[in-house]
This record gives sequence, structure tokens and C-alpha cells, in this order.
Amino acid sequence: QDYLIPIERNGERILIAAMPYLRDRDVRKATAGEDYADKISQYRSGVEELFEAVNQLAEELYPDWPLMTMAHLYAQGGQISDSERQIQMGNEASIPATLFGTRPTYVALGHLHRPQIVGKNDRIRYSGSPIALSFSEREDAKEVVMLEVDNGTVNIYTRPLKTHRKLVRIAGSMRDVETQLATYRGAHKLPDLLELQVEEQQESAEALRWLRGLEEVVSDQNYRIVHKKISFRHRIEGTGSMMTSSDEISNYTELELFNKRLEAEKDWDEEMLAEMRRAFLEVLKKIDQA
Repeated sequence: QDYLIPIERNGERILIAAMPYLRDRDVRKATAGEDYADKISQYRSGVEELFEAVNQLAEELYPDWPLMTMAHLYAQGGQISDSERQIQMGNEASIPATLFGTRPTYVALGHLHRPQIVGKNDRIRYSGSPIALSFSEREDAKEVVMLEVDNGTVNIYTRPLKTHRKLVRIAGSMRDVETQLATYRGAHKLPDLLELQVEEQQESAEALRWLRGLEEVVSDQNYRIVHKKISFRHRIEGTGSMMTSSDEISNYTELELFNKRLEAEKDWDEEMLAEMRRAFLEVLKKIDQA
């Protein structure tokens, strides 16, 4: 009964069933010898029994009232994004929409950040988060779901939320991304948040230096780089793979091994190779002094 909250305003009324977040231990008791499938089945049964009990009590105490059920859980068929952590035994114990029963007039769900209808029933919904919380949500249209009670009838409306900043993923080769950044201009009140995904054919120190050297915040273009990632289609072989079967690594000095590794950099000029050798010798010197 503590879950039921009756609200009366301006001659209208609605009953709220504020269900708590249901953990595994809240709805079932562990038994000896149970396997994972048993746990899932028992969890769903426990959730169903609780919803049935609340629905029955609502019907007994407030028989003619519209009922809005609020719950924080993962419903079957819900579309997740990168920002949600797994709940309820790895999300495998997802709850089918039928478990909410037929008594609720509307079911307001929380946990998933994408606004969505569950089970093709527009009276069971995730309203979603008011802002995008990961780049996987960058194309989502955020909204507020509004319920209006009129003479005991519940009408559902959605209102789009205004965006004050945009999440943007820029992908391509180093040159492609560089070109897009040079021409990008944010058009929102707050700086847009950018994720860069760079893909190069060959492993390249130049590309790594370029990516590390990018400014995180570019105020005049109204954007901020919050995540950078680079991948290479063809990675350069390590030093070990360049040695013959008769070679012993102990036969080489550190500098000789490093020079052997540099031989694989066919596109580096002598100036670059000399710079790398100087840097390597500096590292060796600091190791010896440690």
C-alpha cells in the first residue's frame, strides 16, 4: 500500500504506483542447487507477483481511478545505448511488457536513455534522458512525455526538448578528419562535443602525434573534443617478427634492436629516424641514471 499515491487536483484524480528498483534479492530467495536459468525464472516470477499484488490493491482501494505505474527496470525489446550499465543479472532477466498487467492506464519506465515505446504499446514507455549521455545517442530526438487527465481519461502527449549543444562523431582518415575540423562551426548555445574516430591504412607516428596534439577546446569554432580514437588497418610488425629463427635477442644491444625496428619505417626520412634515435638514447640514459 505504501507504493500507492493518490493525487486529486481540480476535480481530476490519478493513482500513482511508485514501484521501487527491484533487485534480485528483493523478489526471490536463493535456494541450494539452483542454476542461472532458475534464478532468471524466479526473478521474473517475483516481479510479476509484486505487480499483480499492487494492481489488485489499486483495484480494491481505488477501483475507478486511472493508474500510472512507475518502474525502474529493463523491459524486453528496449533499445539500449552505450551510457547504460547492465542491471538485473546482465540484462538477461528483462521483463516482458505483459508482466505489468492490464490494470495500469500508463506505465512510465526508467533506466533506458532512448525515448521509446515498449512492446508496440504506446501506454508503456521510456521517456528517456533529457540530454544525450553518450555518442550512441547523438541522433536521438529527446522529449518529455506529458499525461493529461480529462474526465477520467488519460491523454498522452510528447514535447520535443530543445538542444543547446550537439554530440558529433567525425570519422575518416587523418586528412579527412583534419579537413572536417577546419570547417566545422558549432551553431548551438553551448560548445558542441566532438568524438574523433581516425582510421589510417598504415601505422604512423605522424598520425599519432597529430591526434595527441589536437586542441581539446577550440573556442572560436565553438566545439570541444572529448574523445579521440585512432586505428590502423595494417599494423607494423614488432621487432621480434623481423628476426630470423637463428637470431638471439641477447646478441643485440638496445640500440641495435631499436635500429632494427626503425628499418621497418620505409616512409620515414633521415631526419625523422635521427630524431627517434636521439629520443631513444635519452630514454636509455635516464634508465641508466635511475
